[in-house]
Amino acid sequence: MDKKKVLFMPGSFSLAHVGRLISLAESLPSDSYEVVFACEERDQRFIPARFGRRRATSLRAEEFRRRLEKGHPLIDAPFLRRQVAEDIHLLKSLRADLVVGDFRPSLSISASVAGVPYMNVVNAHWSPWSKEPFQVPALLDIMPVQWMGFRFGKKFLDSIIPLVFRLHSRAFNRVRREHGLAALPHDLRGVYSAGDYTAYADLPDLAPTPGAPAGHRHIGPVLWEPDVPLPPWWADLPTDKPLVYLSAGSTGRTDFLTNVLAALADMPVTVAVATAGRTTVAPVAGRVFVAEYLPGLPLCQRAALAINNGGAGGVTQALTAGIPVLGIAANMDQCMVMKPVARSGAGRMVLAGEAKTYAWREVIGELLSSRAAKAAAEALSRRLALRSAPEAFHGWVDQILGVRSERAAVPLITFLRGAVSRYWELNLYQTLVQETGANPHVADESIQKTPVANGPAGR
Repeated sequence: MDKKKVLFMPGSFSLAHVGRLISLAESLPSDSYEVVFACEERDQRFIPARFGRRRATSLRAEEFRRRLEKGHPLIDAPFLRRQVAEDIHLLKSLRADLVVGDFRPSLSISASVAGVPYMNVVNAHWSPWSKEPFQVPALLDIMPVQWMGFRFGKKFLDSIIPLVFRLHSRAFNRVRREHGLAALPHDLRGVYSAGDYTAYADLPDLAPTPGAPAGHRHIGPVLWEPDVPLPPWWADLPTDKPLVYLSAGSTGRTDFLTNVLAALADMPVTVAVATAGRTTVAPVAGRVFVAEYLPGLPLCQRAALAINNGGAGGVTQALTAGIPVLGIAANMDQCMVMKPVARSGAGRMVLAGEAKTYAWREVIGELLSSRAAKAAAEALSRRLALRSAPEAFHGWVDQILGVRSERAAVPLITFLRGAVSRYWELNLYQTLVQETGANPHVADESIQKTPVANGPAGR
């Protein structure tokens, strides 16, 4: 049987999107599939050797952050046209049977033009069927908004999100029409989640999409981390104090690391810091250990608390290990990942706009000592253990492309695993509510008030 060719194309402005597709691609057996990965050259060092490689342009992380801070569209027509042309060339030259994207909106245009089925991997809060309201985590770098102060500026920006989503989808629909395709509804959520198939990388009860069509499925959170060696100091990490894992990731803000480290300085903890090569942190003998990249999951398994940017990658690592997470959300996506986690009681979300005056020491101490937060994180860990996003993805791709792989020989096992997963999710959900008093489905007002020190944001 001829192998099916699957092309993976992530948005390379964030390593998390690249890693998520690597994890899913590795689920496809080489005897049935030929996998080709197209991304920026800087990220190709993370691609497994057995995969084919192609170059594909994407926004650079610095430009991505600049556009977010200025309130500029992430998708403008000139850049989108270049991406669509590049996509079409790759799809046709490779003769792909399926293309899988992760935050590369150009593919919903180019795949249609090239006649290639397109699966879009995305977090469920970007679904038009999600009921989770969006909010901004920080003020835009625009003077009139800055003059309002965080409290009133945030209220104003939150109120105009539907208008912004409409305006930011215009360039996308313009390019769609140029290629003879019908415009999508003028809503950025539809733009980011568009595809022949849409795979939601979330637990369905934490990020529900009621009424979504059959081509939309929750495959579950995707766990991935770069294959990096253990740092030289790994064996020297003290075990007599709680370990805090601190990371800003590839897209989080690094300017608050100083505040967090200052708060941790006189606390009885050990700190491991991953800089991602984006900032400099001075190690402190026996207390603060620093590396450019760290193996996130093994570190979370040793840690008592993770502090990160609230993105899906770092949050999934922490919850898989069953530890609470303090997420410093600097963009909407990170904010939307952290909201249901905060509601569940397994963590706390800090909006970047209030981080300078945040009561870091008090909240970190609370999360380290809270049995309720630990119980909530462990409950989510048990639920995550019952789901396998790569397995769900593999089965779905088999179904789409008509491949009968080894998994087809054990349908009963697959069925039973799914049934057990659904049963335990319901039971563990009840356990979570009983043990912690938290409810993942309650309204936003139930999020615990953020302790803030005296300052402009706290008055």
